[in-house]
Amino acid sequence: MGQQPLDRQRGNDYFFLPLVDDAKDSVTLLRVDSTPDGRVRIHLHRAVNRAAFGMRFGSAADPVWQPEAEPNVTLVAPACGRAGLTEPEVVLAEVGGFLAGVVVGDGGINAWGFESLMSNDELVLHLMALARLHERLEPARRSEVAEDHRVVARMQEIAESTNSHAGALREWLARAEEVAEDVVAAARAQVHERRVQEVLEDLNGHGVEDTRARTNPDLPRLTTD
Repeated sequence: MGQQPLDRQRGNDYFFLPLVDDAKDSVTLLRVDSTPDGRVRIHLHRAVNRAAFGMRFGSAADPVWQPEAEPNVTLVAPACGRAGLTEPEVVLAEVGGFLAGVVVGDGGINAWGFESLMSNDELVLHLMALARLHERLEPARRSEVAEDHRVVARMQEIAESTNSHAGALREWLARAEEVAEDVVAAARAQVHERRVQEVLEDLNGHGVEDTRARTNPDLPRLTTD
């Protein structure tokens, strides 16, 4: 992959990744984490709008998204640089490594800034195809006959059937790397602005105290005889 991950300190960020099949008052979220052995797990969570009822009847203006604790789908990408991977699996590993480096760091739900490069549904389609390929090849790769030429040839044949998915993701990755720093900077700017507005709302929600001196009845009184 052309450039190093932007940040390896994950904040368990979620990213909005709405899909065509999302149910009403729900949305798909993307979350990525890494395993100790370098694999990357790409989680697709469902989030529900807790303010949906209020928005229908005018008591709430904006959605309040609550992610479900368990993901609907988890895709596993192999570690970058692992030996013996087929070319499509190498692409999956590189995309996984890239996604693991796209970090805003606030642990909230952030905008996904890569929609202009590929539709969310298409991106998920390609990722699922290569993740299924990797899952299918792993048992054969770990078997004691993995080096048999017939096994090797069949694995290669299966891998080549996903070349269109790998090509699309490689092209997406090249373009995503070019804009990643700007995307993350924009997301962090939105987080900063959101926090500023929250603090201002909190400050403005309290009345201005009267700072004039007033008698404290708990203090002892001084008297003169």
